[in-house]
Amino acid sequence: MSERVDHGSRALLGNAWPGRVTAWAYAGVCGYGLLLGAVAWHTLVEDHAVRNVSAGMLGLLSALAVGLCLWWPVAAWWLSLVGSVLAVLAAEGVAGGGPAADALWPGPVLVVHVSVLVLSGLRAGTRVLVRRWAITLVAGAVLAYALPGGAGPLALADMTILSGSTLVAVAAIRARQCPADERPCPRSLLPEYERVFTS
Repeated sequence: MSERVDHGSRALLGNAWPGRVTAWAYAGVCGYGLLLGAVAWHTLVEDHAVRNVSAGMLGLLSALAVGLCLWWPVAAWWLSLVGSVLAVLAAEGVAGGGPAADALWPGPVLVVHVSVLVLSGLRAGTRVLVRRWAITLVAGAVLAYALPGGAGPLALADMTILSGSTLVAVAAIRARQCPADERPCPRSLLPEYERVFTS
């Protein structure tokens, strides 16, 4: 179990972290995902009148997306995007008149997707971060203009600005750790150095 936890967390945190740190990271990320999933479930039912079963499934998707960032960050991001779109469609289907003029994404969905963008972006290149942000923007634009009573561009501001700002922060952190995406970080080469010079 501990080896599996260590391997999964290192997919997100890298190889330089001790096993105890990665085990706590595993528990923390999974607990955070479960919390966000529960909040999404509750909010979709109470604030958007989504059916309990549908809201529960969407909450489960949210929790899975956050947890999968430990092992498969690309799949986690796509799962989060699909879950976010489905949540908007479910809330709109209940309302029947399209999203509100000042909000497209339900609050918990916004938090989940931004969290997944950050977690999945910790080990991704800058171009990948920009691509994910652009795809999220396009998905929001399609929803805003295609749904009945389209919300318009103002409804895209929350996800666009928040996700863009967090991805800039992630890119800045990664740039300090490894100045060039094409060049491996010295920290990641330590195990290889030890193997060469101690053999």
